[in-house]
Amino acid sequence: MRFTRLVVLLTVSSLALADDSDVAPPAQEQSPVIQEASRIGVALGAAQRCGIAAADADSMMKLGFARLQLLARDKELYARAAGVMLESQRYGATEMTQPEGGCAVILPIASGILGNLTYIVARADLEVPDLRRDSPVENFAAWSGQLAVMASHCGARDELVNKAVSLSRQYIKLQGNEERTRAKAESELSQIMLQAELENWGDKDKCVEMLTTFGSFFGNLDSRLQN
Repeated sequence: MRFTRLVVLLTVSSLALADDSDVAPPAQEQSPVIQEASRIGVALGAAQRCGIAAADADSMMKLGFARLQLLARDKELYARAAGVMLESQRYGATEMTQPEGGCAVILPIASGILGNLTYIVARADLEVPDLRRDSPVENFAAWSGQLAVMASHCGARDELVNKAVSLSRQYIKLQGNEERTRAKAESELSQIMLQAELENWGDKDKCVEMLTTFGSFFGNLDSRLQN
């Protein structure tokens, strides 16, 4: 079976994946909804192959179908796109050749798409635990900083981690109501990242969970900043 290359695009990063030429029509015939179906399906299947939690996979499946319904012009196009998504999922889970870096590359990208969908489809809030900082934006800075470093310790690519830090700084600028608050949040971000790096934060036995949390969080943030 012959495959052509599909590039799964996120603003967070990009990952070269494959698209089955028998699953989707030639590129010149693909509508945006078919391209989106391929993108979501391959990413979902690849993430399942890497051990993403069943609840996250189920959410991605449901949000993916909801996204296709939003994009499709009619029931016929939706049905076609849903079929492409399911077949692309099968391919990602069984036949796709993994990129160099394996699941450490796949999981942040695939869960980043999940994060995109949680905002685009469900308008879900960012999930930030209470880290007992003086303000919500400082709390965000502490969480996003440690997430970035722990994902790096689990093998996330430098360009993904750097993009995540850049997104965090953009969000801090938007959310900080006063210059002092923004400065404190920026300082919190830098300090927590340094501490996490020096103390080697993160459990290597929980990298699947960590990379999924990292991708989903920053995928949501990325979509939020674009809207």
